[in-house]
Amino acid sequence: MVRPIQFLKQQIDRYYKAALIVFVLFFACVAYIEHNILDFHPVRDNLSAFESRLVGFLDKGTDNRFGGMRKFYYTEEGYFGPDVVSVYTSSYLYTKQLNGDTDLDALDFLLSLQDKVGRTDGAFYYSRNLETGDIDERFLVGTNAKVIISLLQAYSITGDDKYLTSAKKSADFILTMQRDDGWFDSQLRKSKDGTLLRTKKVSLLYNGQVLRAFSQIYEISKDEKYYESAGKVASNLKERVNREGCLLGDDYRKPNPISSAWVVFSLREFSFSDGEYKDIYMNCADYLLELRKSEMKSSSQSRGSWPGVYSSSGASWMAEVYSFLYRDCVSVGERGCKRYVKPIIETLWWIQGHEREPGRLVWSHASDSYVRMDTLSHTIAALRALF
Repeated sequence: MVRPIQFLKQQIDRYYKAALIVFVLFFACVAYIEHNILDFHPVRDNLSAFESRLVGFLDKGTDNRFGGMRKFYYTEEGYFGPDVVSVYTSSYLYTKQLNGDTDLDALDFLLSLQDKVGRTDGAFYYSRNLETGDIDERFLVGTNAKVIISLLQAYSITGDDKYLTSAKKSADFILTMQRDDGWFDSQLRKSKDGTLLRTKKVSLLYNGQVLRAFSQIYEISKDEKYYESAGKVASNLKERVNREGCLLGDDYRKPNPISSAWVVFSLREFSFSDGEYKDIYMNCADYLLELRKSEMKSSSQSRGSWPGVYSSSGASWMAEVYSFLYRDCVSVGERGCKRYVKPIIETLWWIQGHEREPGRLVWSHASDSYVRMDTLSHTIAALRALF
């Protein structure tokens, strides 16, 4: 006859083993899902629906009269701001054209903002105000580079030479902004008396955009001046990484992941023509992943964000960069591609937490009164590169 105490001990042992098996199986399932999260239908369905909502609202941001993309949507008032912006239009077009589609009205709006005389011949103005009709007479290097990328996409899709011609004219303007040390100054702007004032500051974002644009226009035109110019920027970035490491800042920002991601993404583009830069950008991409991982363990910041990245727009850029890195990795059959997936998914879910109404991603939890429309473009680009 089994004694009560012995019986109780047997039952505890039995249920303990059963609970242990359930515990192990549960965490094995969690690990499997995390490792194969892109194959998990609820995740794909969630992100697919998220993309559809973003696309629906992004399309509403285009202006019916001029065809360009507005910069802000104000959530409390429920209306789009009056500024139609060339770089935001380019981001919208870039996202749309990833699927082989385009928007001719938006392209016409961009061409309408291209200057045709004097020192700024070929340069794109920053924006037009719908209420006053006034043009913001700034010529930002980064804006022009972003427009070039969208025009080259349009040329590839439509075969219309006017887009390539326009892109070359803008690139030739950008060349005049390059300094002797290889960096590009940020902008020219017209003063009230018509004098052109040059901002002599270095932005990694702008220089990275130029490196991307010049890498692409060289591949199409084979004009060495663009390759040589891009090579100077790439060499500067390489030198800075070798000297300072992968967490970089510039004249506008302290060292941060967003600026560093621009270094990664632009060197990725240039490496298609010059393979020596691949190790640099890949090492920096992995460094940023490790930085994110360690910061998430040691700080109380929201799961899914990046160190020092507090806005949905910044997070959307990080998601876009790593989604394209993942796509590159898979396309050439490299190992270790899944190291990108979890950070991308977590970042996308963190961004999704900023959605107040369908498709409306507020800029941050602290500043939820407006939507920056380029956030939607970057997030859609990330989703399309990922899937």
